Amino acid sequence: MFFNYQYMKDMDTYKRFNGRSGGSDLSLYTFGLEKTLFCGRMSVDFLVPFSYSMDREFRQQANSYPGSDSQLEDIAFGAKGIIIDRECLTVSGGVRFEAPTGDDIHNTQPNRTWKNDAWAITPYLASIYSFSEDLFIQNFISYRLITTGNSAYQSQGMGPGGPTADFREPAIFGVDTQLGYWMMRNHGSRGVTGLMASFEVHYAATFDGGYQPSGFNPPLLYNLDGNHDILNLTAGVTALINDRSTVTAAFVAPVRNGPQSVIPPPPGNLGPYDSDRFFDWGLTIQFNYFFN
Repeated sequence: MFFNYQYMKDMDTYKRFNGRSGGSDLSLYTFGLEKTLFCGRMSVDFLVPFSYSMDREFRQQANSYPGSDSQLEDIAFGAKGIIIDRECLTVSGGVRFEAPTGDDIHNTQPNRTWKNDAWAITPYLASIYSFSEDLFIQNFISYRLITTGNSAYQSQGMGPGGPTADFREPAIFGVDTQLGYWMMRNHGSRGVTGLMASFEVHYAATFDGGYQPSGFNPPLLYNLDGNHDILNLTAGVTALINDRSTVTAAFVAPVRNGPQSVIPPPPGNLGPYDSDRFFDWGLTIQFNYFFN
């Protein structure tokens, strides 16, 4: 059983969605279960994420900005299995599915709706190599793709109508590396039975800018209309409690460029989003409990 909390300060996507700041921080809460199968050689997992971020019902032309609200995000599930299992090296592979359970985005004035109705599939490979009993490196490579396009409509009235189109998020290629070192381990005792320091590098890239339909003004989602190369660094500490659970706290720092374009007048007339820095800084807290 696990719980992850992620906080990202000043998400540029939310700040630029209606040309103003406000409601721009993101808090993501993920609850999950993972069950091993076949003597631990395979597992299945199930994740339920919630967010506290920009309200997805807002008025763009009311000289105000969206507030924040709690909402269910896309529920995910998947499976993975061990491919190579040697003394110092383990390699696994798996796939994760994301169901479109999150809310639609609705701008009430003028009336625009962005539907959330596309599934995402992420196949991945992972490995861990131990240099010694205390020093190890983990690697993770993934490719997230969208199976179908999301639908959208735009109307001058208060209901569906006007031009309708589909837009598609770009596929995302990701590479993650973690270097970890066990500073202390005392198995069989009570309290803190292990302490590990880790440093991580996270890289994500889009090979295309997705598909943005014409006829929608302003553009649908500003962080999807261009190619991106995102690089984040993470440093954290993990405590092993009673050989049964782990608690991790980590700080996340984006190292790529900030916004390259500014919002031109009049308000709401936004230029293209061409930044590879999606937030100012982040914080991650993770908890895992092992029943066996």
